[in-house]
Amino acid sequence: MAEFEPLDSAWRKSSASGLSNCVEARWADDVQVRDSKEPYGPRLAFGSRSWGAFLQRTGHAEY
Repeated sequence: MAEFEPLDSAWRKSSASGLSNCVEARWADDVQVRDSKEPYGPRLAFGSRSWGAFLQRTGHAEY
C-alpha cells in the first residue's frame, strides 16, 4: 500500500456529501473525523496508516 498523504489542518467535507451535512476529516497529529452537524461534538482519531487503509478499502482513495 502506498503511504497516506496527510491532510492539512483544515476540515474537509466528504465529496459524496454534496451540499448536505456529512463526515469531515482533517490532519492533526492523527487523522480526526467528525460529523459536520456537530462540529464541537465527539471526534474519532485514526493513525495515518489506518486511515489510508480504510480509504483504500472503501474505494475513496486513489493510490
